[in-house]
Amino acid sequence: MHTGIQCAILACVMTAAAIGPAAAVDCVDWAGDVPLSAELRCRQITAPFVFSGFMTYDGDEFRFVWAVHDLESADPGAPVQTGVDSSATWFEAGGEIIGSDSHRAVWRVHTEGEAATDAVYHGDFTSLPAVVTPLPSNVITVAFADDLLLLVRPLYMEIRATSEGLPVLNQLVLNLDSVLLLDDGFFLAGSGQNSAPHAMYHVDLADPMAPVVRDTFTHGVNLTPITYHDDRLYVRGASSTLMAFDRTDPDDLTLVWYRNGPNVEPGHILGDRCVIYEDGMLKVLDLAAATAPVVIGTIATQGRFQLAPEALYVARYSGDVLEAWDLADPTDPQFIGATIDEGEQVALADGGVVTHRLLTLNLRPRHCLLTGDVPESPTGPGLQAAPNPFNPRTTLRFEMAAAGPVRLEVFDGRGALVRTLVDAELSAGPHAVIWDGRDQRGMVRASGIYLARLEVGERRMSTKLTLVR
Repeated sequence: MHTGIQCAILACVMTAAAIGPAAAVDCVDWAGDVPLSAELRCRQITAPFVFSGFMTYDGDEFRFVWAVHDLESADPGAPVQTGVDSSATWFEAGGEIIGSDSHRAVWRVHTEGEAATDAVYHGDFTSLPAVVTPLPSNVITVAFADDLLLLVRPLYMEIRATSEGLPVLNQLVLNLDSVLLLDDGFFLAGSGQNSAPHAMYHVDLADPMAPVVRDTFTHGVNLTPITYHDDRLYVRGASSTLMAFDRTDPDDLTLVWYRNGPNVEPGHILGDRCVIYEDGMLKVLDLAAATAPVVIGTIATQGRFQLAPEALYVARYSGDVLEAWDLADPTDPQFIGATIDEGEQVALADGGVVTHRLLTLNLRPRHCLLTGDVPESPTGPGLQAAPNPFNPRTTLRFEMAAAGPVRLEVFDGRGALVRTLVDAELSAGPHAVIWDGRDQRGMVRASGIYLARLEVGERRMSTKLTLVR
């Protein structure tokens, strides 16, 4: 008997810990500590809204208690919408965020009791309490425009206004499973997986009461719009094919190039840059090429990743490490920092970097962009370590252009100080410092990822160290 106690986690616990408020402007220098902004028990990784829920049993009936959290709110641990469903039975409930933008979300609550039920809701969180409107239960995906909601359902799409009640303005009889809104009143939609031939539709939404299909591109495989930049559209085909289309003429989508390779997601492309995982490493592609994308840089790491203006974030496949890489010069990516994180997936919200594994979702501040004038470097070549990986010791080398105060420290993956190697005035010229893999107390450190950080005046640089015992 489970009377009066929470008896099973199903989708996730609503709030495991609210470690601190997170604001959209928060950022930290990833060369040091990367603290948690919030930690949630959640099964699904989405941003900026996440769905959570758990089962309770009061001796009489099971109840599924669910919540929606906003990762960009002042307190991500506090739900912005909650609900209870008493029709659920043991281990037969859950839910998901179907789609969202900065202040609206559409989510599904699924329960199975005497009869399986799906309930879908639209929430406007511009102010709280939210304005919540029920939607049809067979929603496949959604997209949000300024004052419109595009609702993809089996065999057709509904165009709805975002005014009270979400009234239907029109319907397009198209079998779709994906939709991408463009910034000039158009949207791009991919055909359903079961339809043939597969097609992609370029639709003019200037008049929502009378949308116009300006062009249709048919293909032998399912087409999923990913993102766009200027007049380039990027589309994923079957077998992980990345395709680029020119939409200079809205009535004639032109295939520019395609590339067979690993799967590309929306978070892998930013502007005309794309990052892929291939041949055991991450590669940076230049998508602006006229005939085919060109590899212009490589990163010697492996994992799932998201590309942001300030950094590339990588959840490593091994080692429970979340890394940040600077791609300001995509031909020479620079390691910024790392923190211990058990996440296997990574996503982005304005308020931070989101990682996820099993039932744990973490939110951390993003790396800060360098602003203002860059101080003249008092060092020559950057901080270098060799051998690396190493056991039992490595030599850190750097060069001083002029004499001055120097601080060289080693941090662990959580950002905690392990050892101060140098804290003194050094002369101009080359310098070499040995780290023997021990902490400040002389204790041998375990295998793992460490960070060496060099501070010379206002200049700070770092390098990743891999200790292998």
